[in-house]
Amino acid sequence: MSKNKPHYFYHVFDLTIGCDFELPMHFCLKPVETLDPDVFISSGSVDHILADYSFKNNYLQFNDSTFLLTIKNIGRFLINNGCEIIYDANTNASMDDISTYLLGTCLSTILYQRNIIAFHGSAVLCPKGAVIFTGQQGAGKSTTATALAQNGWPLFSDDVCAIQISDIPYISKGITRAKLNADSYKTITGELPTSTPISKNIPKYAISYGEDTNLKSLPIYAICIIEPMNNSDDTSVQIQPLSKSESIKFIGDNIYRPLIHNILTPPDIRFLQLANLTKNTQVFRIRRKVGFADFESYISLIESMILRK
Repeated sequence: MSKNKPHYFYHVFDLTIGCDFELPMHFCLKPVETLDPDVFISSGSVDHILADYSFKNNYLQFNDSTFLLTIKNIGRFLINNGCEIIYDANTNASMDDISTYLLGTCLSTILYQRNIIAFHGSAVLCPKGAVIFTGQQGAGKSTTATALAQNGWPLFSDDVCAIQISDIPYISKGITRAKLNADSYKTITGELPTSTPISKNIPKYAISYGEDTNLKSLPIYAICIIEPMNNSDDTSVQIQPLSKSESIKFIGDNIYRPLIHNILTPPDIRFLQLANLTKNTQVFRIRRKVGFADFESYISLIESMILRK
């Protein structure tokens, strides 16, 4: 299993990453200078079986300190001990494809190995801190955050939020490239996307917000759980605070790659993490009808009731 020396260095999720290839510009990661990165990413030969695995399914294997992730038509990724990712790309996989999984599932696994929560959501900044939008697939997390970013609320992280648990939970600066499907892209920009999708396996399109010199971790002000109402004639938007017990349940349902979190974290520790996350963080449920009817009013209501409150 050979490893190439990193030549490119970036800062994301409060980690310095050394990589043996230049990451695509649309990820908006700020290059940094360092001789001692926290995480090394390099190409190498990765076997299709992980030695001495204690867990195995059709795409993931795990032993004491290492995960092996296999993505069909993309490649294999070895994620080791919170500090190393080795990728073995398929012949026809592009570096955009490889980068998408390196900075998504692989780097989230690194976070879990470092006892940092990877949360499935998109965050913007307001004067009181970060506001994270979460929900199940298709709920509109990235769409909501991107629309707010277009209105001047800075995008702080899209899709994955790295959360450090303390008396006041903090979120680390993530990737400020939003991933949107074609309909959401048109709603936000007024035009259909002309670029290619970010990956052959992911039919979404990038809206990038550029490098930001602000790399500090910031306190989390609120978490908003978006619940689309599929079978309702009610077009009104409902925003309501949740109790602590409701908050723990809903936030637990939106952990990023929950199987990996569950493998690494015992149930009692998972509960304590969620309880501490909600202790000093406001949690709201946002219910709205599926689709883009009255979308501007929906965004304005979030601004007035949460971001400017």
